[in-house]
Amino acid sequence: MHQTGAVEIQMSIGENIRIKREDIGLSQKALAEAIGSGENTVAGWEKGKNAPPGDKVVSMAKLFGCATDEILLDESERDVAPEMRALLRRFSDLPDNIKPLARSVMTSLLATIENEAGRNSGEKPSWPVSE
Repeated sequence: MHQTGAVEIQMSIGENIRIKREDIGLSQKALAEAIGSGENTVAGWEKGKNAPPGDKVVSMAKLFGCATDEILLDESERDVAPEMRALLRRFSDLPDNIKPLARSVMTSLLATIENEAGRNSGEKPSWPVSE
């Protein structure tokens, strides 16, 4: 299953590159020349065969006039508030054996906060609350 996630991420990156490239009217060959890569390499990125290295992502972002996030992240991922991105980065830096515990603690904490918010507003929460 882990491999599927990597393929989805690469496809998202590839789709983002293709969309950005087409938006500014460049061919794969023209993009490749502009960033110092081969046309087959760019085609591979767009097909999700592999992900571009960081320096090429930065070059493309400059060429496209966008943030690197617009190339690397799915649109739904870009909608994450900056403070939440920072928390997600901290979570991803945790050792793998600690992540399930952290996930459980965060889920419980959020459920408690949501429950309290529902009580304070006088409304019944729209989410399931475990009691």
